[in-house]
Amino acid sequence: MRRITVILILNILTAVTGCIGLAHAIATDGAGCFVFYTNISNALAVLSSVLLGAWLAFHVKEAADGKRPPEWILCLKFASLIMMTVTFIIVTAVLAPFGPGYYAMFIWGSRIWRHLICPGFAIAAGLFAENAWLLSKRRIFFWGLLPTLLYGIVTFILNGTGVLTGPYPFLMVRNQSVPESAAWFAGILGGTAFFVWVIHLIRKACARVKL
Repeated sequence: MRRITVILILNILTAVTGCIGLAHAIATDGAGCFVFYTNISNALAVLSSVLLGAWLAFHVKEAADGKRPPEWILCLKFASLIMMTVTFIIVTAVLAPFGPGYYAMFIWGSRIWRHLICPGFAIAAGLFAENAWLLSKRRIFFWGLLPTLLYGIVTFILNGTGVLTGPYPFLMVRNQSVPESAAWFAGILGGTAFFVWVIHLIRKACARVKL
């Protein structure tokens, strides 16, 4: 029961902080804010956290006795976990050091909610609390890679046709060579696959620890 309580709290915190960050983003950029991978990942985190939280609220005793939530909810949660991890790592390793800096990317304005607080709660929930509900290897790679693959394909096409510029420097295919664009695409997808596997291993290891 303690684990279920922790999961519920972390999912509520993820949903609330995600909504705060997205509300600021929508107020600033309208629907256009969803061209950013960060905002899509936060939106999926909110949705999947609400779905899991609602299911747990109606099945607390069954979940405490070992019943798994519906598989489709767990798949959405895992996809969200990977997107949040990619968001945090890209901001940390690429956007902050090669852009306006760590304070601007993590603390300034509503970014603290979308780049730090909401991802923190979502990653903590996925790694350390929800790890009793592991997915098969086929599902972790399918659901872990699918959102990033779709985002990459759509934004690369929109940048190539001139419909969209950015929103990230490595997506601006008209400002770089084809090999550079291919390298960025392969690197991000390959990096995401690596994160999927590492996160799966961490979740397996943490599942042995009782909360």
